Amino acid sequence: MHMADLTDRQHYCKYCSKEFKPERSTRRYCSDGCRIKMWYKRNGRSRRNRKSSSSGRKAKQKKQAE
Repeated sequence: MHMADLTDRQHYCKYCSKEFKPERSTRRYCSDGCRIKMWYKRNGRSRRNRKSSSSGRKAKQKKQAE
């Protein structure tokens, strides 16, 4: 099967269900934004409420050591 045959088929984004024409046969999301949102959804995190960064953990450990 040729690449042209694969991209002529209808593809739907796994996150927003929007129909799109993929540049590659393995593409599952219509945009990088949808791909990233799905990663956060799968991993149980929101972009705004992420766990503290490593620098935040270091500051907390430093306070506890004092």
